[in-house]
Amino acid sequence: MRKFVQVRQYLWNEWLTWLPSNGLRCALLRRLMKAVIGPGTQIWRGVKLDGNCYGVIFIGPDCTIARGTLINMSRTLSIGRKVWMGHDVSLYGSDHDPDNPEMPARYGPITVQDGAWIASKATILKGVTVGKGAVVAYGAVVTRDVPPYAVVGGIPARFIRWRKVQYLGP
Repeated sequence: MRKFVQVRQYLWNEWLTWLPSNGLRCALLRRLMKAVIGPGTQIWRGVKLDGNCYGVIFIGPDCTIARGTLINMSRTLSIGRKVWMGHDVSLYGSDHDPDNPEMPARYGPITVQDGAWIASKATILKGVTVGKGAVVAYGAVVTRDVPPYAVVGGIPARFIRWRKVQYLGP
């Protein structure tokens, strides 16, 4: 099973992610990784799958996932509708226990709710929920849940302010 996952990831990362058709990339991601991808979603060329990517991937309608995004999922990745992810965003659904000498892997889901914006080079770690309409600033490392309509930034990400405009999606 693990070998099959590695082959799928290799095919995606080295060949299929560079196909010029978004529709074809989405269809192949659905087929290879059993991803659920909503209509109108744009997965740009160069989106990579890394690590033990056998988690379940749900991406809602009308999302944009920009070039260089790295998805490392062993559990569930759930992205709501109308979510924007900038260039080189990293989503890490696993880490290692530093207090155990064998450093076993630990896994957790990542949830990005409707209308959120994850700016370029941001990193979202396992077990995090980014709330509806929230904004994660450029280069932030999100280690804790982000409340709806909050703007967060820094390393680790901290609250900056509340958004003045609320998400008006369905």
